[in-house]
Amino acid sequence: MHPNIIIKTADITKENVCTIVNAANSSLLGGGGVDGAIHRAGGFEILEACRTIRKNKYPDGLPTGEAVATTAGNMDAKYVIHTVGPVYNQCGNQCKTLLESCYINSLKTAQELGCKSIAFPAISTGIYGYPKEEAAHIAYDAVKSFLEKGYDIEVRFIFHNHDDKERFKKEINLETEVETQSLNYKFIADCHLGKLAKYLRIMGFDTLFFPHIEDDKLIIIANKENRIILTRDRELSQRKNAPVLFLEPIETKEQLKTLIDYYHLKEHPVPFSRCIVCNSPLQVIKKEKIIDRLPEKVKKHFNYFEYCPACDRIYWQGDHYRHMMEFLEQVLNES
Repeated sequence: MHPNIIIKTADITKENVCTIVNAANSSLLGGGGVDGAIHRAGGFEILEACRTIRKNKYPDGLPTGEAVATTAGNMDAKYVIHTVGPVYNQCGNQCKTLLESCYINSLKTAQELGCKSIAFPAISTGIYGYPKEEAAHIAYDAVKSFLEKGYDIEVRFIFHNHDDKERFKKEINLETEVETQSLNYKFIADCHLGKLAKYLRIMGFDTLFFPHIEDDKLIIIANKENRIILTRDRELSQRKNAPVLFLEPIETKEQLKTLIDYYHLKEHPVPFSRCIVCNSPLQVIKKEKIIDRLPEKVKKHFNYFEYCPACDRIYWQGDHYRHMMEFLEQVLNES
């Protein structure tokens, strides 16, 4: 499975992501199922925003397959992207294309909003009657093809019940079994590779680093947590009681390229999804929840923030972010 994709059972209205997707009807005025739940959870602000869209842009209703964004109102998410799925017994030979468009146009809208995380329901599989097995393949393939173009966004498929989640996973399992094996890599860097560990975390890879640790303890942790030891110590690299990769290059950039090539990681980074300092997964957080902690210039120019619940650090996409992204893009292009 693509590393940017998460499949889970949950209440989509409570997902802590930048944007959630609403399986709306063309009126944009609310309805049943997910649509009704989102309007109830978000409150009147969503309805007002939808009415404005209807008045100014889509007086005849939102066309099937298109997507528009509004505030998320009272929910933890910042935005709601509304998309209208096809009615299965009415869409004829356009069903697949229209359902694909729902996912692709929602992802494009999320990118335009600057979002790095998005949660989808199973579009059209409720009252609109799209067969769940067929819809699973279309949804997954559409999202995967989008991500494989290099877009940096976490995508969550959210299911209301366990059975639907397992059905979805079963439908895509054969296509993703080989991929999954290459995505379970976790690393632990020895005391000489602190800078490499930092950049692996920036790329989204689970990487431990201890500046002062004995080799035996490094091996114990690696075996206990199923991690690969990264080292420039030839003696350690020859130990047979743990998986070890010896990195010949001295420069961090060349070390990264060696690692990416060796484990075929080029297509799998999820940049800035982990804390650079403590390695914990980051969470999207609303600006108003941390505004008192932000410098004045940051308050003025930035609206998207991520937060590390483990060490209480806040991240935003300033100049440092841009410079690191340019470095990573160069490394990936040369790998």
